[in-house]
Amino acid sequence: MGLSQSHTTALTEQLQALVGPSKHNFEDVFWQRLFSFHFGPADLDMFEVHIMCRNLCEDMAKNNPSTHNFHQLIRHGIATLKATNAEMTSPPKDLLNKLFLIRIFVGWFVENLSNADLCLQFGTQNIEHFTSPPSGISKSLSFQFIQALSNFLIDVRVNEHSYTSHLEVATLLLMLLSTQLFRELEISQPACNHFLDLMLLPSEAIRLDGIQNSREDCCVPLRTGALTTRLLINSYQFPKIPTPSRSIFSRLVSSATSLVMFLPYQIYSFFFPESSSEKPLADTSLHILFALLFHRVENIPDQQHEYLTALSQAVNSDASGNPTTDIETATAGSSLSFSFSSIYDSICTSLPQRAAVLLAYTLIHRNHSFLEFCLGRTDLERLLLPLLKALYNPTQGGTGMDESYMQLIVLMILTHNSSLSAYARNQIVTDTAWLHDRFVHHPSLQSVTVIVLVKCVISMSNKRDAFFQSNCIGVLANTSSHFVDLHPHACHRLVSLLEVMFRSFIKQMNIEESKEKESDRTNPEQTAEESENSESFETDEDALCVVLEMFVNALRPTSIQNNSRLLLALMRRADLLETLSKLPDHRCASIAQRLIQIISHFRVKLEQIQNDPSSPEDILRHLRVFISNGAVPSIDYPQTTKLFTYVEDPNAQDFFVPFVWSIVFSNSRIVWRVANVRAFDPTVWLSPTILEDMDELEESFLLWNGIDAQQEISLNVPEGEQGDHTTPAEQAPQNIPQRTAVHDVSDQV
Repeated sequence: MGLSQSHTTALTEQLQALVGPSKHNFEDVFWQRLFSFHFGPADLDMFEVHIMCRNLCEDMAKNNPSTHNFHQLIRHGIATLKATNAEMTSPPKDLLNKLFLIRIFVGWFVENLSNADLCLQFGTQNIEHFTSPPSGISKSLSFQFIQALSNFLIDVRVNEHSYTSHLEVATLLLMLLSTQLFRELEISQPACNHFLDLMLLPSEAIRLDGIQNSREDCCVPLRTGALTTRLLINSYQFPKIPTPSRSIFSRLVSSATSLVMFLPYQIYSFFFPESSSEKPLADTSLHILFALLFHRVENIPDQQHEYLTALSQAVNSDASGNPTTDIETATAGSSLSFSFSSIYDSICTSLPQRAAVLLAYTLIHRNHSFLEFCLGRTDLERLLLPLLKALYNPTQGGTGMDESYMQLIVLMILTHNSSLSAYARNQIVTDTAWLHDRFVHHPSLQSVTVIVLVKCVISMSNKRDAFFQSNCIGVLANTSSHFVDLHPHACHRLVSLLEVMFRSFIKQMNIEESKEKESDRTNPEQTAEESENSESFETDEDALCVVLEMFVNALRPTSIQNNSRLLLALMRRADLLETLSKLPDHRCASIAQRLIQIISHFRVKLEQIQNDPSSPEDILRHLRVFISNGAVPSIDYPQTTKLFTYVEDPNAQDFFVPFVWSIVFSNSRIVWRVANVRAFDPTVWLSPTILEDMDELEESFLLWNGIDAQQEISLNVPEGEQGDHTTPAEQAPQNIPQRTAVHDVSDQV
């Protein structure tokens, strides 16, 4: 099945005329003939048209600077987008045809052309300085195009007739923003991602540009606030895909073209059940939002990042009763709202998927109102338990550590507020089968948190991941002042954590002392390796001190009555504290001495009992009696308790850009060549399953193009214009950005 021979011939002629050297003005009858072919997402023609156009993309790139035919195609798309009724009552095939053609060419341009050549295809200048963008940027074709796409998403309501159009518009916008996927992070300066940079241009710069060029009527800035809110609302409303007619579905399944993933959305989900989604518009909207929120440019601080501002200032529409406060008329700086409860439900349902974790992080870190909303929930375990389960059983062979970083940051932000601890200590967890190292009967959520985080630290103790360790211990420290009746297994795990930190500290201390002695006899100058060992030693001592302070916090006079089990568990390993207390030159000694005073106080009380208790149950019972009678040791407790807070690293973009685009690459409907990706190393950031699926997809596409999949494909970019993004796979640079610090943990009193 597919296109008839005559139909194919006629369409081929039209497409060749489009990309050829002949110029076609906006009013030419040529455009009417071209758009008379229906090859939208619901038609079988789509795949064959895709193949034809992909083979002609190079000709379009070559001839368009002189013919401007692609410019005219964009203008036709803009005109149809603007003319679309907000209340769509039938599928707009004319719009779908135009957007589909544009998307094919844009996809090739973005993946294979440099930023300068991409701008040339749109007849637009690079944006080199955001404080003074190129004159006339507000009337440029590229700006008008993204404005039309954005306004369509904002103004046209999503229904069964407009869903496919919304999805096509969102996919096209995401494809325009995906230049970042094919640029190495080190060279991603402001001029390297044209459409992302355009969308981040300050509204005032757009207005000023229009005034300077006497085009006040065309200097309307992007509606950044409205777009941010619309993308968020799309992400949780889950508008369903319109069900195709039975005849179309049967034709698609029986067609030979359904073997290739470039077919539309229904067939995509059929072939990729693990990575596909029943809500592609929701996912694509979220991908666009991530790309915008985590893109940074010079001279624009976060306070002037209009998408971040809109997100941080949004309020809960559940309280006002209006779920979409003036989205259609909102401008930059407007106070917008969305349903906190709906997006909370969406996040909890989707966890621990990476996109859901990133969305949770973004909202609780940037929007204080949403953070307070989460902390006030009576079902907070829906958010916490998926994160804890994911940390306990991290992803195998994929991006587990990067996911774990984000999960820990979310926990760090939440535990900075004492209300989380108050909730967690009273919430009982009934399903603990996933805690496979030991059966734990009905522990509190607080106890489960302790068990999971201690397991994370101990399992990673040999890998020397300071950021992971510091965040785990920081979360534990934030909750330690609020420990209440921890499960016995949780108490023993905390003491096990102390043992691990103790051994690591003693080991590093011995190494450090040996190095100092060797250095005194040979070379007094410290080598790089010795300096690294010194840093490791300081990190181990810091971690040990925090763990010791956790016990002090839990055994204060105001909380010791709730932690008799923890006291008993610590008393069994008092020998560790004795050793540490004999190291006067180290900070941990004074903390250990304070704990020894607490233990000694209760040991004296136990020795005064006539019938010396021998069983743990008897000892625990006596300890509780002593504490309830007010027999609390009089020692010098610290007056304040330290809290650890999350501080985003100044270079956090080095982590977030690869993280965001690895999510988009794995879950979007767009098919990219793995060999062309430069924003991240696919072998590091993607799971083997995703890579295998992409390899099979790419091989199928090459076979349909009549190309041997084993041969290296030349991108056929004119010599001298090939950039880093065109490097063949076997010549891929070795300086792909590695996972870097996304955060820091600092303590506050």
